[in-house]
Amino acid sequence: MKKLLKSMALALAILSTGAQATSFATDTSDIWYNPNESGWGLGVTQQNDILFVVLYVYGANGQATWYYAPRTQFTAVNASGTVYSGPFYQATGSPYAQGFNPAAGTSRQVGTASFTLTNLTTAVFTYSIDGFSASKSVTRQTWATNNMSGNFLGGRVGTYSGCPAGGASGYLEEPGTWAVQHNTTGAQLTFSGASTSCTYDGGYAQSGHFGLVSGNFSCTNGQAGAFQAYEINAQVTALAGRITTNATNGCVYDGRLAGARRTP
Repeated sequence: MKKLLKSMALALAILSTGAQATSFATDTSDIWYNPNESGWGLGVTQQNDILFVVLYVYGANGQATWYYAPRTQFTAVNASGTVYSGPFYQATGSPYAQGFNPAAGTSRQVGTASFTLTNLTTAVFTYSIDGFSASKSVTRQTWATNNMSGNFLGGRVGTYSGCPAGGASGYLEEPGTWAVQHNTTGAQLTFSGASTSCTYDGGYAQSGHFGLVSGNFSCTNGQAGAFQAYEINAQVTALAGRITTNATNGCVYDGRLAGARRTP
């Protein structure tokens, strides 16, 4: 009971959650909503394999209310996606205009909740409340564009396949630097390694706190073609993401990029 009451205090703060790091899987932390159904949404914060989910919605009386799932835990990866599930609660407590009264806090399980990440940007939220069940498609909400611009010390790691004889092959770790120039419509990422440099130039899109750049690239070793950098998370300390390339000579790369932000 004490754990549930502590969870109540966290729930509303999570409605304005920011990006959180997780090494378990693709980070689900964001505000999620259905663009065709205004007025309700989800606040999700992930730590390791557990999500703290808050549903803000309208109750039977038409007034705003909220429910929360403080331990929505990873359960499976299936054909639908990555699934997290757990108990769903409703809380009561001290009115905002009165002093805090710990005795007024209660928590009642109303059903269960399940959050299925179907791809990087979309999910399905299924829940039950006092016998009523629903399943909603949601997507990450974006309200401001992150600025990825900066210089970063790090590298790229990934796997090359289908390359011509004498070219890169298999898994490689390539230390180097990243220089990023970014505006609201496009971005240019330049990687400088020990043996080659590559420039990736493309349009920019954002879903929640993740960025995506897609366009064309060229390298000093002659490689050129199409690329997509996605799941990009730019922070004050670092830049990280995934990158895939398809060169005109058939060489395919699937990897990750990262770097610590260099100070002036």
